[in-house]
Amino acid sequence: MTTDHTGWRDVPAELSPADRYQRFALHMQTAKVQITYVIIALCVAAFAAEMALGGADDGRVLFSLGASMPKLYPRELWRLGAAMFLHGGLAHIALNMYSLYAVGPFVEKAFGRAAFAGLYAASGLAGFALSARLGGQMSVGASGAIFGCFAAMPAAFWRLRSEVPRQLFGRVMQSAALTIGINVAYGLSNPRIDNWGHLGGMLCGAALGLVFPIEARGDRMPGAMKIVVLIPAMATVVALLLAAMRVHT
Repeated sequence: MTTDHTGWRDVPAELSPADRYQRFALHMQTAKVQITYVIIALCVAAFAAEMALGGADDGRVLFSLGASMPKLYPRELWRLGAAMFLHGGLAHIALNMYSLYAVGPFVEKAFGRAAFAGLYAASGLAGFALSARLGGQMSVGASGAIFGCFAAMPAAFWRLRSEVPRQLFGRVMQSAALTIGINVAYGLSNPRIDNWGHLGGMLCGAALGLVFPIEARGDRMPGAMKIVVLIPAMATVVALLLAAMRVHT
């Protein structure tokens, strides 16, 4: 068994682009989704906690549960992760959970559960880190992480464009561009939308989409390689943004 140019094992180098795509399509049809539904359940549980404590539109409730702030003390960096599960109202969580339900299963199947979880977490952290550095308001929501998911697949498809049927490649790129464009336009029209968070998540997702192995294609890493490659890749992206944050000393 030889390996292809990506260096990951288990992918026969002699497979034609059509064979690789058939492998991808079969995997996408049969793979099971787990992480996406766990994230949705956690977000819904967090929203229920917000409502029980006084309402999702109460800034004091959001702050107490972990909303991200423009300036953070080192001991408050946990907020960058907690804020991913909080939402500022019913419409906010409904839109984000619908978006995650739409894109999450595809990305999870394509990259695999471990890589998807890492990509989602890193994109969310990167979004709040950039927001804390450049934004000027309290911030909550899963949209930065979701923007990372929307950006990861076009980046991955671009990397493997020679193996993807041209028609499918065009549909994925157009869909991603339309979705991101609509959300950016809406964000620019609404001062309450955290556009820096969206941008940070999108840039992180695109960067990881360019380097993460694609499980649906047959790229598989040993467990140790996931630790050696995935965690440093995510940590590097997030660390670059954390280094630029406004953190009180």
